[in-house]
Amino acid sequence: MNIVLVDFIKSPLSSRVIESSLSLGAVIIGLINALNHRPSDDKQEKELMRHCSRRVTQEDEEMEEDQHGAEQTMDRLYGRPVMFEHGLYFLAGVFTSDALAWQMGGGLSLPIEKLASLYRIGSREVLTAQFGIGAVMTRNQVPANPRRVPNRQHQMTQDVTEVPVAEEEEVNFDFGLKLGGVVLDPPVGPVGEDIVAANMFGNADGAANADGEILPRDDPDLLLSYIWKQFPHDVLAQAPNKYSAAQGSYLLLDPVARGTATHAMLQKHDFTGMFTAIQARPVSPNEWAGQIMTLYFPVKGHVPVGRVQNFPRCLYYNKWMEMMNRVPLQYEATVRRELYKQFMTLHWLPYAQSDRMWSTRQSATSSVWIGAQGNDEGGKTAPTIAINALHCRGINEIVLNAVGAEEEQAVPEEEEEEGSDEDETVS
Repeated sequence: MNIVLVDFIKSPLSSRVIESSLSLGAVIIGLINALNHRPSDDKQEKELMRHCSRRVTQEDEEMEEDQHGAEQTMDRLYGRPVMFEHGLYFLAGVFTSDALAWQMGGGLSLPIEKLASLYRIGSREVLTAQFGIGAVMTRNQVPANPRRVPNRQHQMTQDVTEVPVAEEEEVNFDFGLKLGGVVLDPPVGPVGEDIVAANMFGNADGAANADGEILPRDDPDLLLSYIWKQFPHDVLAQAPNKYSAAQGSYLLLDPVARGTATHAMLQKHDFTGMFTAIQARPVSPNEWAGQIMTLYFPVKGHVPVGRVQNFPRCLYYNKWMEMMNRVPLQYEATVRRELYKQFMTLHWLPYAQSDRMWSTRQSATSSVWIGAQGNDEGGKTAPTIAINALHCRGINEIVLNAVGAEEEQAVPEEEEEEGSDEDETVS
């Protein structure tokens, strides 16, 4: 099974999308799952396993009355399938080729519509698109704009905690968790004298039993400082792109500026050179400290509901969740109180929702369109930005000039969605 999967990785996508190759991929996943669980009772998966099973001819065996006509025909022509007899499953065969991905022997496959359902994809068009194959091949495509933010990559955002602290930043942000008595629970993992400890960001700290001193991974002030330092980088790293690949991101900063983002970028309400337009949404200090802070820094024990974009790819977010799992319940309020002091210094953030950090949907009347070319273009899309009313008392105080703005040809816009999840089946 491993050899088949390795071949899939090396094979061209154009051959992977062949129905018999998709069938082989699906049945291999079914076999891998069967190593840990009993065979699925799902009707489609059982049909797949029957279809790809090796068959044994028994001329005198009568067909079962409840079998469908197609199954009866296959059984009469090729014999009955050998299904998990003695705990083993016998695959009908595999066809190999240097030029193509491995496939089911004899071209065995389910119809593409059933394969799309097995792969948890809505239609055959969407399934083929997952392999980079469109229904229409366009020549001389416009190259992607280099200013687009690579926010659809599945890996975590880059760790910037080792980057030298900027002049305007404090080294430890004056968090006083240890002074407040906060002690973290031991991290989950192996322990012992031969185990090299690491902080939450993977940096080695030396022996785990180093003279009883608090290791960086167990220092709540240092860990929260790491998380807070990572925060502005991750927020800007998830900035949305415009719908057309020929256009750039809504965020005008180049990769270097995004990679060296500091809290100072979030501690002003002059957006010149950052956006060409925004949908400004004033937020009261109470809402900023409540709803907004809770979305970016969830409470202990928080479990996301449904499909969530942006946040799961942010290193700061994952490390905050890990840290909160180690914070005893009686110290949670102390941690959030110390974080609150820094969070309230921010002037703006993307107006987050429960399922995403950034949104470019046309907002309700509670948001005000502000553009570098004027404030009369409210019919278009732009990032919705939460404005902390503690620092900005009115929309008229927001600055967004055309200096440094990127002039681009307008195209129809729509909300950018995250790529499909690959948890259940490997394409």
